[in-house]
Amino acid sequence: MNDAGLNRVDAWAEVGRARKHESAELHVRGQATYTDDIAELKGISLEQKFRDQARSWFSKYLRK
Repeated sequence: MNDAGLNRVDAWAEVGRARKHESAELHVRGQATYTDDIAELKGISLEQKFRDQARSWFSKYLRK
């Protein structure tokens, strides 16, 4: 293979590495978003649980 062919292969490899890096960055940002969303949903669920079961959760404190 001549130098021009090797240069093209190197260029394609560099493009592939750049795309892989971009894809990894998008994946990490997406995971962070999902983590935040799940944490928010867990918080909402816990609040709802306390609200729905307030009497059983706090009855021993309210009797005194």
